[in-house]
Amino acid sequence: MKIKTLAICMTSLLITGCATSTCVSIPSNPANTNNTNLGSGLLGSVRITPSASKLAGDLLYAKVAFFNKTATVQDLKYQFQWLGVDGFNQGNPTPWVPVQLLPNMSQVVTSVAPTAETTQFNVNVCYK
Repeated sequence: MKIKTLAICMTSLLITGCATSTCVSIPSNPANTNNTNLGSGLLGSVRITPSASKLAGDLLYAKVAFFNKTATVQDLKYQFQWLGVDGFNQGNPTPWVPVQLLPNMSQVVTSVAPTAETTQFNVNVCYK
């Protein structure tokens, strides 16, 4: 019985360890984000450059450029988190979207804020 319990514990630890992702949140503030590189797990392998502008109707239009600076495939997922002038959330974040960046590939993703009160955003990015 003890061996069976130990085997179950070890299996769950292996599964949990393999599924672990590292996530970062990058603000849309250009002063803090020029050529932002993901650290720790990717060691600066992916450059992320967010930018924002206003659309007609005063909705914030968010754009994020991802660039894989390596010769290996990078698997990421991202979501937009919308914030007002006070820094509080404006509506729900967008659903998580997977992105696979091939070697030396760039990809631009966009989204539109849910409210006219949205003045900034964070792009949340997770990778393994």
